[in-house]
Amino acid sequence: MAHGLDRARLARHALDQPAQGGFIPPSLPGHSHDLAPAYDLDRARALLVEAGYPDGRGLPELRLLHVTVGSPGQPYRQEREAGWQQWHELGIRLRHEWLEWVDGRDSPRVAESDLFEWAWSTDYPDPDGMLGSALDGWPIVRDAETERLITRARSLRSRDERLALFRKADHRLVAEHVWLVPTSYHFSYLAHRPWLEGVWTSPIAISPLSDVVVRSGSRSGAC
Repeated sequence: MAHGLDRARLARHALDQPAQGGFIPPSLPGHSHDLAPAYDLDRARALLVEAGYPDGRGLPELRLLHVTVGSPGQPYRQEREAGWQQWHELGIRLRHEWLEWVDGRDSPRVAESDLFEWAWSTDYPDPDGMLGSALDGWPIVRDAETERLITRARSLRSRDERLALFRKADHRLVAEHVWLVPTSYHFSYLAHRPWLEGVWTSPIAISPLSDVVVRSGSRSGAC
């Protein structure tokens, strides 16, 4: 199914870059640029035959759960569902369901789905904030070796050793076992006047006005 996924058809706008690498995104240390299974319909069809489901025959309808924060409107839902319908080209049938995430009590419904779609970002610039935190909080399949790699990486102080272990864990999840299928990397930009100081941003916040200083001599006397 990963080989049958054209990620460009899932990108919503210019700030979404189709993901060809791992779950750790390009903006973080530890990113691997070529982990994701390449889009290859012939390879996808051959693997379905090997699995006993030629052209999807015999494969039951799969439940795809779209997890959201807030309740998106119908046009958004139709757009997202249409992007995933490309799997019909392989004979794979999907049943789309939507879940507005409230708290951890929703976890059983996510775990019961065949597939779920979710976006993830880290609040600090380290691969553990991306990979380790996602595995801690979501029902993503992994094995004892993957757990060992992440646990070991968390215990080390050496930057190079840590990144090597996180890359190995990413490889197991995305390339080797395909338990995670990255679809896109989202980029955002912050533009500000050159005379403003103290302006910062992160994936989850932006600097408060109390942190912003207008340099003397600027064309504006107030922020």
